[in-house]
Amino acid sequence: MDPFTIAFIASQGLKVAGALQMGGLAKEQAALKREIAELNARAAERDAFEAVRIGLGKKANYMACAEDVVQKQNVIFAYADVDTSFGTARQLQEETRLIGRLNAADISNAAYAQALGYKRQALNYRLNSQLQSSAVEAQSAQNLTASVIQAGANIGMNFDKLSFGGGAGEPAGLNIDSTLSYGNFDGPSDNLGLDLSVPQLGF
Repeated sequence: MDPFTIAFIASQGLKVAGALQMGGLAKEQAALKREIAELNARAAERDAFEAVRIGLGKKANYMACAEDVVQKQNVIFAYADVDTSFGTARQLQEETRLIGRLNAADISNAAYAQALGYKRQALNYRLNSQLQSSAVEAQSAQNLTASVIQAGANIGMNFDKLSFGGGAGEPAGLNIDSTLSYGNFDGPSDNLGLDLSVPQLGF
C-alpha cells in the first residue's frame, strides 16, 4: 500500500472521527439544555405553588371581609330595630353572603388557573427538551453512519484503483515494478511518464 493510500485512509478516518466529535458536542449541548429546561420547569412549578398559596390566602381574607360586612349589617339592623330573621333584611344578608361566596370562588378559580398555566409551562419545558435531545441523538447517529458509509465507499473505490495500479486486467495486488518483471511493458508508461521500455538483449 503506497503512502497516498495510507494518507487517504487516514483522512477518511479523520472525517469519521470529526463526525463522532461533532455528535459528542451536540449531545453535550443537548444535555446542558436539558438541565436549563429542568431548572425552568422547577421554577414554574414553584410559581404554581405560590399562585395557589397566594390565591387561597386572598380567598380567606375576602371571606373574612364578607362576613364582617354581614356583621355590620346586623348591627345596623339591630340599631334600627329590624328583625333579620325574615323579610328584606334576611334577603339582603343572604345576598351578601352569596356574593361573598361567589367572589371567593372567583379568586380561588383564578389562582388555580394561574397555577395550571405554570404547570403547563413546566411540562412544555421538559417535553421540548426531551424532543430536542431525541432529535440530536438521531441526527448524530445519522451523521456518524453517513460518515462511516461515505468513508468506506471512498476508501473502497480508491484502494481498488491503487491496488490494480489503474490498469485494466492487471493481476490484483501487483504494482508497476512487479509487473515489469513479467515483461508485459514494451513501451513508455502512460501513468508515470517514465521510460519503462524493456531493453532488447542479443543471444
